Amino acid sequence: MLIHPWDAPHDEDEWRDWLSRHDFGQLAVNGLPGEPPWVQPMHFRYEAEPGPYGRVLTHLARPNPLWRALEANPTVLLGVVDDYVFVPGTWTAPEGTPTAHGTPTSYYA
Repeated sequence: MLIHPWDAPHDEDEWRDWLSRHDFGQLAVNGLPGEPPWVQPMHFRYEAEPGPYGRVLTHLARPNPLWRALEANPTVLLGVVDDYVFVPGTWTAPEGTPTAHGTPTSYYA
């Protein structure tokens, strides 16, 4: 990937520090042969160790159809979102229904 000098990190710790303060993005996974790619919004946690780049941890429910594509090709791309807000389910309940009927979600730009 082309990274212009004005966009490059000053040192290896700069991007690690930035990523350690972010926890939401989009996981892009190649689709199965003949299928389009998958893009899954997700919360994640970055751990600086082990390895030279660290690792990103997340949770995907086993029924998530993304798993078939991941098992076929585990190479992925993570796009990190800088601005987002988590909205608890109690805030999204339809009017006149119990607050427990709301769905938690994240809004992002």
